[in-house]
Amino acid sequence: MSFFRLLSRVSKPGCRLLSSQSKVYEIRTYDIVPKDYGRFLALSKEKLHLRLEVSKCLGYWLVDMGGLNQVVHIWEYDSFAHRAAVRKQLGGDAKWQSEYFQPVLPMFAKQTNAMMYAFDWQAVQDPKTSPGQAGMFDLEMYSFDEMNQTTSSKMKAFTQETSQAGVASIGVWFTDVGQAHQVYRLLRYHDGDHRREVQAIRREKYGEGLGEHLRQSKLIVPAPWSPMQ
Repeated sequence: MSFFRLLSRVSKPGCRLLSSQSKVYEIRTYDIVPKDYGRFLALSKEKLHLRLEVSKCLGYWLVDMGGLNQVVHIWEYDSFAHRAAVRKQLGGDAKWQSEYFQPVLPMFAKQTNAMMYAFDWQAVQDPKTSPGQAGMFDLEMYSFDEMNQTTSSKMKAFTQETSQAGVASIGVWFTDVGQAHQVYRLLRYHDGDHRREVQAIRREKYGEGLGEHLRQSKLIVPAPWSPMQ
């Protein structure tokens, strides 16, 4: 569904999920060739600052569980035009191309991305103001039959329940380009055991909640160069 069709559906009275001024978020997942994973991390630690200087990155994470030799990163743009301008700038940046982009290309086994918008009831935490505490992030992916106000209300209530259990909600987004009717929710736990304890309490108190819509969960840790730690 295009942005304008989505906007016309979700901006009606009582069904507002976003506005024409909503930030655009891109989530990228890279599968790295196993034998190149160490080299990829080393080169990224040394050179990825060249990319971070061009546009805002919320965070760059290494997948600990839920995927092998994977990295996930989320970028914020003012608009699709802003993203296009950034891509054009990087394409013409000889240093970025020669020192990082071209060397890492052969290391990719697979690359996927999706464009997203944040739900209007959940402010996305800024890496500059987010607590710099060490922790385990949980990236959850939900799939729904339709993206509407009912879906938004369900995710809002579910996220509030999780927050009451002492879990930081970093952001909740729904897709516009990529797999349709998908929701990404990024949470921060103290560590894996904290997540297990919270999940057990939540199931006992609230039941499965939106469990029937949960399609995947990845436990991810910030890379050394990630703006959000």
